[in-house]
Amino acid sequence: MSKEPPSLEDGAVSPRHPAPATGSLAGAREVKLDFDPFAESDEDGLHALNEGFGNYAAWRRARGLELIDAQLHAERLSRWRSRPRFLLVVIAGIEEFPRVARTLDDLQRQMYPDWCLTVVSDQASPSPLFGSTPSLEWLQVTSLADDDAIAVLLNALAAQAGYDWLAVLPAGFGLAGNALLVLGDYIDSRPGCAAFFTDDDEVDANGMHSHPRFKPDLDIDFLRGCDYVTPAVWFRAEAVQALGGFAPLGPAMAYEFLLRLWEAVGDAGIAHIAQPLLHLPAGEGGSASAPKLPALQTAAVMAHLERVGLPARVGLGLVEGTRRLVWEWPDTPAVTIVVPTRDKLEFVQPCVESVLGITTYTNYEILLVDHASSDFDALAWLEEVVAKHPGRVRRIDFEGEFDLAAINNRAAEHSSAEYLCLLHNDTEVIQGEWLSRLVEIGQRQDVAAVGARLVFPESGDIQQAGLVLGLGPDGIAGTPFAGVYGLLEPGPLSRMQVVHACSAVSDACMLVRRADYLAVGGMDSPGLARNYADVDLCLRLQRSGRRVLWTPFATLVHYTAASQDLQARGAAEQVRVLECRAAERDRMLERWLPQIAADPFYNANLGLPWNDFRLEAALRPPWDVNFKDRERVLGIPLSSGAGTFRVKEPFDALADAGRVQIMYPITGASIRVPSIVDIARLAPDRLLLHSLLDDHCLEFLRRNQRINPGVMRMFGLDDLVTQVPKKSNVWRYFTMHYRDVRPRLREALRLCDRLIVSTDPLADLCRGMIGDIRVVPNRLSKVWRGHVSRRNIGSRPRVGWVGAMQHQGDLEVIDPVVEALAGEVDFVFMGMATDRIRPHLAEFHSAVPWEEYPAKVASLDLDIALAPLELLPFNEAKSNLRLLEYGMFGWPVVCTDIFPYRHDRAPVTRVSNDPAAWIDAIRALVADPERRAAEGDALQEWVTSSYLLEDHLDDWADALLD
Repeated sequence: MSKEPPSLEDGAVSPRHPAPATGSLAGAREVKLDFDPFAESDEDGLHALNEGFGNYAAWRRARGLELIDAQLHAERLSRWRSRPRFLLVVIAGIEEFPRVARTLDDLQRQMYPDWCLTVVSDQASPSPLFGSTPSLEWLQVTSLADDDAIAVLLNALAAQAGYDWLAVLPAGFGLAGNALLVLGDYIDSRPGCAAFFTDDDEVDANGMHSHPRFKPDLDIDFLRGCDYVTPAVWFRAEAVQALGGFAPLGPAMAYEFLLRLWEAVGDAGIAHIAQPLLHLPAGEGGSASAPKLPALQTAAVMAHLERVGLPARVGLGLVEGTRRLVWEWPDTPAVTIVVPTRDKLEFVQPCVESVLGITTYTNYEILLVDHASSDFDALAWLEEVVAKHPGRVRRIDFEGEFDLAAINNRAAEHSSAEYLCLLHNDTEVIQGEWLSRLVEIGQRQDVAAVGARLVFPESGDIQQAGLVLGLGPDGIAGTPFAGVYGLLEPGPLSRMQVVHACSAVSDACMLVRRADYLAVGGMDSPGLARNYADVDLCLRLQRSGRRVLWTPFATLVHYTAASQDLQARGAAEQVRVLECRAAERDRMLERWLPQIAADPFYNANLGLPWNDFRLEAALRPPWDVNFKDRERVLGIPLSSGAGTFRVKEPFDALADAGRVQIMYPITGASIRVPSIVDIARLAPDRLLLHSLLDDHCLEFLRRNQRINPGVMRMFGLDDLVTQVPKKSNVWRYFTMHYRDVRPRLREALRLCDRLIVSTDPLADLCRGMIGDIRVVPNRLSKVWRGHVSRRNIGSRPRVGWVGAMQHQGDLEVIDPVVEALAGEVDFVFMGMATDRIRPHLAEFHSAVPWEEYPAKVASLDLDIALAPLELLPFNEAKSNLRLLEYGMFGWPVVCTDIFPYRHDRAPVTRVSNDPAAWIDAIRALVADPERRAAEGDALQEWVTSSYLLEDHLDDWADALLD
């Protein structure tokens, strides 16, 4: 990808190879926080559900894939034009009967009833279940090795009245509980499709899922080279009949028919559902017919090529189970190899000499485009190589500012060849057939561009394997597996060793038909002078109806790691380069955002920040973006208590009530802020960003407002961030990072459409900064119910406090109180204690993860709870959340007489921050157990009658959706 190639200025064309990304500079980012600056409850122990996203089973649990929204499916089903009936066929010998039994058990979980399982076997039915119900059928044949008889039987089943869709599946298969409902949704929404295929995985006898296959959409070139689709494919029964049924190719029948179906309906008639709906049996060996499968598939591909009239022969692929198509054309068209360069003889000389010395394809010329070289040796060599190879090597000059797009356009104008091969000058040819293999693919009429495999010079690891849109740090396009896989490794679905389609390939080595290049206007100059011109070109070529392919059969070395040294530039030049990159990145997003967000040759279950096809855990939506059922709201919470109360719990409650489709990133000690591409990929209607005011989040809001204006932006606030107490442990952090917090807040609100706050004082703070302000009080969710706290379990009353690490100043209010009463009561603290208090505590309990927090608080078994607050504006603007937590367990409370604790007439004992007043109030409660019980009961009633989240969902629904 032509991402900032300063090499014409510095001497080589290609950019520095980026290290495999673990986060994103301009895309999604993880902001590491050791604390939530404004948490009402401590959540330091919260951990990521699946730290590396490498554990597929944990990923499934984290994303709730076993949970099914029955109400949503019922609503969709009621709108279907008709109810499809599915025929599921299993061909099984006696050794596979235990697997058939597991399939039967699994199918009992299907939510959709209109299916029939037909088992074809050379044995009699082992169970009276078959034949006793319309959903189970057993057909006995003479021999399972008789492919002709099996094909005749399958074709008869496809023609049988009452069945609309047919799948041939292995014994032991399982389906997601909503699999047939999901298929029905897609069948109803895409009536023109003749087949659907899904993602799949393996499941063992213990129900453990593994080895997922997350597939791209249909790619006929990939399919020819490798069967990445079957068995997870469902065929329309009418299509099977119309095309003459299945051919007698044993285990390759579905694959052969899929090729034949594509010939009839094309890409548009075969749709992909990016969900792992099919579960295949794991660890039990394959079918007895599996050894002959590769030969049968090869025969299917050969017949397919003959039917469509393509001149290719089928050879062995680079890894088992793959094929290579060798295209045989009668002519060898002319190619102009375009090599831009400037100085840096050490790059361009081995590049050109390797082309001249190794390339076996003969009908080519090298066009050197020199951008103002000044190095004496480089200039001398340029003259020498042109003179030494007349008719083979030419040179033209390019003047003016660096513009790689314009350089390539100039070369296209100076070429009369049928093809252009764009080649960076820090590549080196190592394979004589590289150009002939590019040309043989490029001569297909449906192909506009072909990219080569590029490897690193010393390790031979993959450097370029086609580009995936949205992938990597810039969020525009990145190469998968750069530095991850070696030259011989297959990668997922054998993708690294098979010709396949891409949304884009890099111009480090790209063959393109010159007529197509000129027809779309060439590369975008000056709009994309430095970055992404190759991606933009490929997208425009595809929009014209042509394909872009990548091949592993043409391999070059790419010295990309040596070609850019941004750190060596002056500061002014660095700033200019970075600003140019940002501007061109935004230009690409404005032009191609829908395509970048939904690369058909990737998979929505895979993440964008990483280049290793890692599972996307944090930002995988609970909704299917292909269906719009309810309003979709995406929340970005702080990573602990405040984020839980203000985003996670209300979002979960609304989703459980079926009011809205809700999601928030699943994170641990980090906040996953989505990129612009993530937002387009998730397709929410509304976005709530909670209390995040750093530079990255402000830039995120700016760019969303400009590039993604259709998403409503809301900001959440539940603390007076402009006046953080000096004694808080976060005060220093704020003074270092957010000295200008008020302007930051004003800027964030300017970029948003609505503000949601927890208290009236916070609303007052922001009046004039934003017009639409909604006040939604903090409330407790259902997770607080069911936990019991015991009273009077100790020899002395248990008096306690619960809170987080930022309450130093608040606890200092009661330092002398604890000292004075330590001999009369047992003090029990959780989360924090000052140095002065700690020696006088009977018990101290450390913070726990949020999921354990309500139960842990209940287990303190307090008789009296304390809620001291400094008399500061920050605390005046707080909510009464501490009283809610205490009151839920029926604890009487002594608290500071301050606005949040006076609000709504809370039945608590309010005192001034005079130690004597605190001591008197506590002693009065200690001396009167009946009063303690009565006040605790009253507070509990106050909480349960007015402050339970699920009873007041309208407040959140109105704030988020109105």
